[in-house]
Amino acid sequence: METLKTLQISKKTAKKIFKDAPEYLREILISTFGADTFKSNVIDRIKTFEDAYEEADKKTRDEFDQQIHPNLSEHIVARLKLILIAKVLRGEWEPDFSNSNQDKWFPWFKFSAVSGFAFSGSYSDFNPAGTPVGSRLCFQNEGLSHYFGKQFIKLHRVHLT
Repeated sequence: METLKTLQISKKTAKKIFKDAPEYLREILISTFGADTFKSNVIDRIKTFEDAYEEADKKTRDEFDQQIHPNLSEHIVARLKLILIAKVLRGEWEPDFSNSNQDKWFPWFKFSAVSGFAFSGSYSDFNPAGTPVGSRLCFQNEGLSHYFGKQFIKLHRVHLT
């Protein structure tokens, strides 16, 4: 009689092995974790704060968890969430503020009586020290900045209003 054993695998490990896994294993991984887990484009994977938190490395999650406590204002919690999301969306890229040739894109928002709080666009500034949203919320390209501004507009609204 053959003995059955159970294999436990984390989502993070599944993502690591997926690319080089044989087709039959890929099918098992997709049925277990869902197809969205294995999409290569970060925009396709990160739709919510929870998605970003789950994809963040242990150090980033620990830093976030250490800063969150019940007495924090809602706008501060929103900022901490935005920082974590931005870090996951950026991946390995980090802004180098000593390099004025490196583009640093940031979302821009506007307030008006007609539209209320709205995403206005993404901008890149050659000034290495200035950004209205803070260095933790800038990106290496316009597309990621646009996505961050639009997809997470509710968190931006809480953070900025």
